[in-house]
Amino acid sequence: FMDDYANTMIVGTALRPVTDLVRVSREKLSFIVDCTASPIAGVMPLSTWIAHEITQIDVGLKAVGYTKDSAYLLFLESIPYRFYSWFMLIFVLVNILMGRDWAFMYWAEMRARETGEVSEGVVPKVADADAVVDAEVEDKKKPDLAQCGYTLLQTPVHVEVCVKPGIPCRWWNAIIPFFGLVAMFLPLLFYNGAEQNNGGVGWDQNSRDIIGNADSWATLHWVGGFTLLLQMFVYAVQYDEKWGGCLLHPRETIDAAMNGGIMYFKGGI
Repeated sequence: FMDDYANTMIVGTALRPVTDLVRVSREKLSFIVDCTASPIAGVMPLSTWIAHEITQIDVGLKAVGYTKDSAYLLFLESIPYRFYSWFMLIFVLVNILMGRDWAFMYWAEMRARETGEVSEGVVPKVADADAVVDAEVEDKKKPDLAQCGYTLLQTPVHVEVCVKPGIPCRWWNAIIPFFGLVAMFLPLLFYNGAEQNNGGVGWDQNSRDIIGNADSWATLHWVGGFTLLLQMFVYAVQYDEKWGGCLLHPRETIDAAMNGGIMYFKGGI
């Protein structure tokens, strides 16, 4: 929910092999991912959408001379009236519950189920025992991109995440940074409003006034920096000689973050 691009990259990359296996068209996958990315980010009080929206709201407030409420408070009050976001979320839920497809989505699903083409001309390979052995032999002949320092690989149809070989898959490596990000946002937002932005209004004010004075854009910068440092620490302290030392060295964590930033810039362009 933090960002529509992050949602698309993470959910799309994680679910593509699963939907390919059960012959769900990539058109339907991309539609569902998109309809649960931007709409969710648009109705969440904590997301990267806040920065741009609050900037635009603030420009409007200054133009009309409105000073009673801050741009962030008006943003929060506008959430129930974001009709596009709520409509698309309800539409996806109805689509799932009814199990029906409409218009071009129907033809894409028929193509995927009848021919196995999850996309135009793309048929995912179904591996059997012999194919797995042959693939392992071929893979040994190829250089490991992750060992060469790559974290992303651009293919003709999608972007592949290069996973570091030999490291264990642990659910808490994703959960800890996520909850760290969520847990730090409100305390830092209150600190910014009470102590930092425009000299602060003090801790003796009510919550509405403190949040109203806070700079949420600056707070998102703080939270993002804290989460990156937390990830570097969590991955670095998991040390084992079997996978060559740290689970991820700090440089590898920063490289992955920078590559994620590059994908954001591409989406913006």
